[in-house]
Amino acid sequence: MVTENKELIDRFLKFYEKDEYSAQIADIISGEQGKKSIIIDQRELSEFDPDIIELLIEDPEQVIRSAEEALEERIKQQIGEDMEAAIPRRIHARFFNFGERWRTSIRYLRSSDVGRFVVLDGMVKKASEVRPKLIVAAYKCAKCGYVQMRKQEGNRLTEPLHCPNPECGLSKNETSFKLVMSRSVFVDEERLEVQELPEKLEGGQQPQRIVALAEDDMAGQLAPGDRVILYGILDAVPRARGNIKSTTFDFIFKVNYVEKENKEYSDIEPSEEDIEKIEAIAKSDTAIEDVAHSIAPTVYGHDKIKKALALQLFGGVAKEMPDGTHIRGDIHILLVGDPGTAKSQMLKYISKLSPRGVYASGKSASAAGLTAAAVKDEGGDGRWTLEAGALVMADGGIACIDEMDKMSNEDRSSMHEAMEQQTITVVKAGISATLKSRCALLGAANPKLGRFSQNSDSLIEEVNLPPPLMSRFDLMFIMLDVQDPKRDKNIAEHILKGHRIGEKLKNDRSDESIESHISKIDPDLMKKYVSYAKRLNPIMTDGAIKKIEDYYLKTRKKGTKKSIVSITARHLEALVRMTEASARVRLSEEADEKDAEVAIALMRAYLEDVLHDDVDSQITGESSSKRAIRRTVWETMEELFKEKEQITFRELYEILSPKGISEMQLRETIDKIKNDGGSIYEPSPEKYRKLRI
Repeated sequence: MVTENKELIDRFLKFYEKDEYSAQIADIISGEQGKKSIIIDQRELSEFDPDIIELLIEDPEQVIRSAEEALEERIKQQIGEDMEAAIPRRIHARFFNFGERWRTSIRYLRSSDVGRFVVLDGMVKKASEVRPKLIVAAYKCAKCGYVQMRKQEGNRLTEPLHCPNPECGLSKNETSFKLVMSRSVFVDEERLEVQELPEKLEGGQQPQRIVALAEDDMAGQLAPGDRVILYGILDAVPRARGNIKSTTFDFIFKVNYVEKENKEYSDIEPSEEDIEKIEAIAKSDTAIEDVAHSIAPTVYGHDKIKKALALQLFGGVAKEMPDGTHIRGDIHILLVGDPGTAKSQMLKYISKLSPRGVYASGKSASAAGLTAAAVKDEGGDGRWTLEAGALVMADGGIACIDEMDKMSNEDRSSMHEAMEQQTITVVKAGISATLKSRCALLGAANPKLGRFSQNSDSLIEEVNLPPPLMSRFDLMFIMLDVQDPKRDKNIAEHILKGHRIGEKLKNDRSDESIESHISKIDPDLMKKYVSYAKRLNPIMTDGAIKKIEDYYLKTRKKGTKKSIVSITARHLEALVRMTEASARVRLSEEADEKDAEVAIALMRAYLEDVLHDDVDSQITGESSSKRAIRRTVWETMEELFKEKEQITFRELYEILSPKGISEMQLRETIDKIKNDGGSIYEPSPEKYRKLRI
């Protein structure tokens, strides 16, 4: 025990007498759940001895060492002197709960902070493998077999210069030692790359990063995308080029304690008071309406869309079938609309409401940015490692991707696997890995020509998205900017009232008319509500199954009469997910007919209003009417090719115009046959020949 720390050790010994810390020490002794650390609340320690906190900030190594020595002494008092035999693992003292005023951002770290205890907030961008780090090496002399223990400092392995055994007789120049792995002491170490939180950036600032080292029980706790508060010591290491060390240093953060700020739904623990409030909301007949109203309340209207987003938050039940098949429970939604219809505002709100929500814009998102990028691990051995993209970082939450129509086809194709299988397979830079992407996707896109055409009979023709991608969405909604005097007046009043409320709040003046612009359910309570509800796995009643089955068969029959596909098995699965989500909103163990009705109403709005009961238009990218025209044109061309080798546009038009096909429709159809199928070619303008294979 270091004499100068004796007084500090005594103060910690007295502090450990508190019931809470005595219980923690008992857990360390018993080895329950592999507990290796005593977790000290800064506020409790500050109340007990304010001077220790000031000393911890200025000289953290001394305080942490004293706290650990006091912990060892306390354990020795309880189990005797032979502590190593009883507790072979290292034990640590870790400090947390420093409050907002202690927190700083990576951007504001300076040289004066080196060696001090620092509290950082940020987002984990990259996490290395957990690897063993040698802290005490056991070296065996090759001549006499004497084993000496040597403490390792820094990143370089240091061997003994000579054998301390007086009987060895080996000269300094003849020394040879072997590392005895079984007697050496290793500790787990993980290298993290942490960057600033996006919302704390200003203007065109780029997020700054810092490397953090997590050891022992702190290693292996975090994944890319986690928002964290890191407590630890700021250190600095010299930059080096080969064997030449620079006078410029890089910051490195030695983690003392890790606190997750954005917990997954399963990690959020509502209090008893919260549970009472949640159950009161769930028992209400208007539960789903109240949840929907609490989504982006500053946006006027769009009740159906908000109800669908409410179901997306709660989600269906993910299932693992006996044959190993995974059926997703997450609900994917696409919003397509005219400019200024608040699509981005809804996406931003949902990304903040979801514990692991990630927002990305299609304009600036690449395939690697959405899935995973292969980057060199500069801090390690130079190997290629994976850096998680938006869909991986949103695992367990909702990925909100704006401006999907602006993405390249290559980038969009990377989303197919993530949406259906909920995995991302990466094969690049010698790495073959499958990453989890168990997230719901909320997308937004604009029409090709800026605004929707009122005369269009197909959504696919209006949006620059490939049919295979669009078919993976459970629901799609069109958000039109329609000129309607009554609706325009309501929107204007809602927006202007919102600005007035914002102005008053900016000037610290209360406003009694704020109700229309605030959530019925507080956002924090909403997160707890969703977390509490997601623990339930509702089972559909016979009545709910019958209702969904009847709707599916009736809709299929309606499509058969029109010679179109009006609903598919994918939509049937979407109905099940929405029914389960509705039951979760009610905190019900059973999904009944009422829940099925909620799902059917939203599906009906999607199929009738968006797809006009023609699902094939979503799958093939062509409406049933255009497919009929294409079939007629091709059959006519086939008949003419039997008689002659070459036909003209004028011949075709004379035959087809009496059948109601206009000149423009004919030109579009011929171009599509020529480009898509490659069945015909045009040797000269308006003259066509059949391709012979």
